[in-house]
Amino acid sequence: MTNGSPLKSALWEAANHLRGSAVDRTDWKGYILPLLFFKRISDVWDEETAEAAETFREDDPSHFPEVHRFTVPEGCQWQDVREIPTNVGAALHRAMQEIVRAVRFDSWQATHPGEREVKLALRKTLFKYKLHQDNELFERSYE
Repeated sequence: MTNGSPLKSALWEAANHLRGSAVDRTDWKGYILPLLFFKRISDVWDEETAEAAETFREDDPSHFPEVHRFTVPEGCQWQDVREIPTNVGAALHRAMQEIVRAVRFDSWQATHPGEREVKLALRKTLFKYKLHQDNELFERSYE
């Protein structure tokens, strides 16, 4: 298969490589699905950051953690792992472990639905009145 898009060709070549590997085909999902999940987490984080940058303009979106649905620690993005020249597997493992560690805060399973949306709406309202960088006001308003 050589015709079609470059993505199709790359995927076909990767599939051919996997077919010839020592990994049993029933085990591929254990390798491929976590990679897809990690890539999607990074893409969503980037999309939310871009949306927040557009909303809050010149302000750094990292000051407003509620713009994200989850936490991706610094240095643990897809692009960060791609830039590692050696021991990529170890870098990937570390990045995924750090993401899991960041997401599991105290009582993380008891988070109320809509909490993020309420915080984001509050931050946007404070932004409207140029009060969005006052974290003490934000926390008092949210309580």
